[in-house]
Amino acid sequence: MERLTTILLALRGWPSLGLFFLLRQHGGPAPAILAGLAYSLAYTLLAMAHGRPSKLDFGLAGFWAMGAASLAGPPATTAGFEARLGLWLNLALFAASYLPLVAGAEPFTMVFARRRTPKELWNTELFRRINELMTIGWAGIFLAGLVANAILAGPAGLAASGLLALGLGLPFTRRFPDWYLARQGQGISPRPGTPAPAPVPRDVSPAPDQERQADAQRLGPIRTALVIFGSPRGQEGFTWKTLDRFLAGLRDGGVAVEVISLADHAIKPCRGCFSCWIKTPGACILTDDMAGILPRLDAADLVIYAQPLYIFSVPGPMKIFLDRCLPRYQPFLVEGPGGLTRHPMRRGERPGRMLVFSVCGFPEREHFQPLLAMFRHMARVSGSRIVGEILRPAAESLRFASSLGPAQRQVWDALYQAGQEVARQGFVRQASEEGIAAPLFPTAGGFRGVANRFWEACLEHGEARRQNRPVPPLETFLQEDRRLFFAGMAASFRPDQARDLTATLRFVLTDQPAGQFSLAIGDGACQLFPGPGPEPTLTVETPFAVWQSISRGEISGQEAYLQGLYQVRGDVGLLTRMREVFGS
Repeated sequence: MERLTTILLALRGWPSLGLFFLLRQHGGPAPAILAGLAYSLAYTLLAMAHGRPSKLDFGLAGFWAMGAASLAGPPATTAGFEARLGLWLNLALFAASYLPLVAGAEPFTMVFARRRTPKELWNTELFRRINELMTIGWAGIFLAGLVANAILAGPAGLAASGLLALGLGLPFTRRFPDWYLARQGQGISPRPGTPAPAPVPRDVSPAPDQERQADAQRLGPIRTALVIFGSPRGQEGFTWKTLDRFLAGLRDGGVAVEVISLADHAIKPCRGCFSCWIKTPGACILTDDMAGILPRLDAADLVIYAQPLYIFSVPGPMKIFLDRCLPRYQPFLVEGPGGLTRHPMRRGERPGRMLVFSVCGFPEREHFQPLLAMFRHMARVSGSRIVGEILRPAAESLRFASSLGPAQRQVWDALYQAGQEVARQGFVRQASEEGIAAPLFPTAGGFRGVANRFWEACLEHGEARRQNRPVPPLETFLQEDRRLFFAGMAASFRPDQARDLTATLRFVLTDQPAGQFSLAIGDGACQLFPGPGPEPTLTVETPFAVWQSISRGEISGQEAYLQGLYQVRGDVGLLTRMREVFGS
């Protein structure tokens, strides 16, 4: 009995056609039509009992129901049904395949596709999309069969329908999924008994604006964003200061933003016990704040991973958080995009979106590459899309924002603009990313000089506190550090504007005993000398506060000179080139 059931399920409802033609040769149309209807209904009930009904089964039953209805009319009605048997059959199959899809129902091909697809992939967007397109393809084949039968009556039309199904439908079913996966850059899924293909390499550079725009149109607007904030310093560091500016643009664009600061939550490291896979599927045995965070990841339209760069990767809190996301996955191994092995999501696959946000102290963007590689690989394996990569090198320099002038204002504006872009168009333009990461100093060497003086000043401040000497808070101490100020001035030197200039500028600070600093310019470089330095070409005698105000653009250097706020000796013409050569 079991073997017979297996055979019947394999043949589906199609033997009803053979039964019709067999009985039609030995009697009138009524027994043949009713026998076809009875067989089709019996098979449909059998398929439902075994959880294998297809929409085509109901379509076939509907076809025979139309034949039975024709028996209630005059003989000419039944004769018309028999003469255009293929037309009515293709009409019923077209309606059964296409109309439910229009109504949002499951594509009919998914019943067959599930037989050779791992269960973990049944709820993925990709699986459904492939079956939607295959259903549309088969609906087109049924429509073509309908047209053929409108032209060819009787057995000829029915034969044309069969040739269309065999000649077009079967090759289409075999080849389309692999072709579509290849078009999506996700490799070709291996068939049983064949070796898996090698992973398809993917460019590690950021996605171009056109690709991000296409993803945004496909995935829809971003209404909610969840920020996983991984800085151990919480809101005290420059990761938060830059992130907050970006989030302002996001909120002003109408996106509801939730921030989870990992530093404020108790999250224990993953033990690697796999209890969340075996003993308590989907739930970690550790009792802490992580249980309340995981469901929010699935609810947000966009997840923002924000953190400073620590040893070319994420800080400890973020790494612990990512490790503790293991309960979201199932232990099974399935083929992912590009042929790579991956774990399927426990709560079903859906197109995810992420944004990477990070800052570092180094002046070069290249230092972010390991961190970016990790998040890009996470996105690639999971099928998520990265809508932006916001990176701010030399972030600690922003604590001296007032001294950086227009350069830092452009960074803040670009951060806000990036948030607006995510809210309005669903992604960050590369031009905005470039603006956020723009250098604040003309050369890396100049930046290293001012950064080293910054750390020297921090060490001096710490030593003074250890010796219980009176010192102001660190921020004030740094702002008042004369050497750090002039190191910053040297770092802002622009070799492209200095050209063949050779000169030494000596600054004598009249409000500080023995306060002298010299900037020696030559061979396209600027060197700072604490003290008199080489013989000066121009000497500027000024109170420190006055030159600070000039540097910040708070007062005009020319007006301050005319007011006698500072004096000069030597080549006064150099004053006219100060803003050009030092960018301030």
